[in-house]
Parts: sequence; C-alpha cells; structure tokens
Amino acid sequence: MDENTYYFTESEIVRPREAIIELVDMMIKYNFTDLSGGNVALKVADKIYITQRHSADKFRWQLKPDQIIVTDLNGNVIEGSTEKISLEGDLHFGI
Repeated sequence: MDENTYYFTESEIVRPREAIIELVDMMIKYNFTDLSGGNVALKVADKIYITQRHSADKFRWQLKPDQIIVTDLNGNVIEGSTEKISLEGDLHFGI
C-alpha cells in the first residue's frame, strides 16, 4: 500500500462527519482541491454523508459536522436539509 493512500473499514469510521472534515482539510493542504466548488461524499454502511451545496465557494471548506447531510442509499435525507444537496448529489448517490 502506498504510504499516501488511506483505507478505512466501516468499523473505523465511527464519526463520518468528522472524517469528511478531516479529509477535506488534507485535500486542501495537499492541493487536491480548491475553493471553486465540488462536494465530498462518504458511504458508511447504509448511509451516505455528503457535504452541502456551496461548501467550497461560500464556506471555504470550513465546515461544521451539522453542515454535512446524511441520507439513505437512495438519497432520501435522514439528517439535514434536502434543499442543501448540491446538483451533483445524484452523481454521488449513483457511485
């Protein structure tokens, strides 16, 4: 395994929202993304955690855990606001 590659099992992701925030911080630090847009999603068991609309351009990736939306595998919102799912949400759910 490459020392710069990270692998997590479902049992290791006990705080998915915080994991996304940490991942985005690393992505910014290593210039894997910028502040122009995009979203990050993480599937853990039967839930998908996805950053809300405008996470990059409005919030500059400085997110709080409650800004990450939780859905089921079909994209139905469990926690958070349906209106805040980005236009790319369907792409994340499909993957």
